[in-house]
Amino acid sequence: MFLFLCALNRTCSLTGYPCSSYSDFLEGRCLQCEAFKPAPCPVLGYDMSQWRDTLLKLGQTRAFFSTSSTLPYRSES
Repeated sequence: MFLFLCALNRTCSLTGYPCSSYSDFLEGRCLQCEAFKPAPCPVLGYDMSQWRDTLLKLGQTRAFFSTSSTLPYRSES
């Protein structure tokens, strides 16, 4: 819940990276945002709607992001 509120209040910025699996994401294989061009990778939060059309075109899309246990919840992985 805190992560959701942080994103809605824009006190943290969590970028979602499209990836077929979490293990590939952890291995660093999915840090590109080619699927979303010309837009950047989606950022969790209130402004997520700007990726709506792109996400609808892509169909089902998996995206992952890393978090920490404390504010700003962003993990540098």
